[in-house]
Amino acid sequence: MMLEAGQNKDHEGYVSYSVQKAAPEKFYQKLSYVKSFNDWGWVFVTSMNMEEMEKAIADETRTYIRIAFKNAFL
Repeated sequence: MMLEAGQNKDHEGYVSYSVQKAAPEKFYQKLSYVKSFNDWGWVFVTSMNMEEMEKAIADETRTYIRIAFKNAFL
């Protein structure tokens, strides 16, 4: 999957996949970004755990809601 993303016409792409947790039959989603630099023979990959990203988004959303609520009653 990642190799295919790096070999497409743009030499970059996103790959979503599941990784098994330590507990059997439990998986979590990861999202990776792949970028290849063919002139140098390099492929860079970075990834994030989607559960952590969703938690961070939910935390920020709660913060903005609190700020908006406070500003509405000033």
